[in-house]
Amino acid sequence: MAADRGNHRVASSYQTRHPAVLSGLCQSVEAGRRAGVPVHVFALGADVGHYFKHLPTDRFMTCTAELRQLALDAHDSR
Repeated sequence: MAADRGNHRVASSYQTRHPAVLSGLCQSVEAGRRAGVPVHVFALGADVGHYFKHLPTDRFMTCTAELRQLALDAHDSR
């Protein structure tokens, strides 16, 4: 997940919905649950719906810049 999305040589390896990524996130969430530790999943806005359907948590975080842009877009569309 640390692939440089701006580098054309490795950008294609940045796949937030890859089954291995989802499996790793799922294992982390479940391990946290077993240990009594809340786990928040950071997700890009485009992935929140997908993660919500496929991960056993309702604790999500997203980038404040994305939230700010969504708010601006909603304000501009009025």
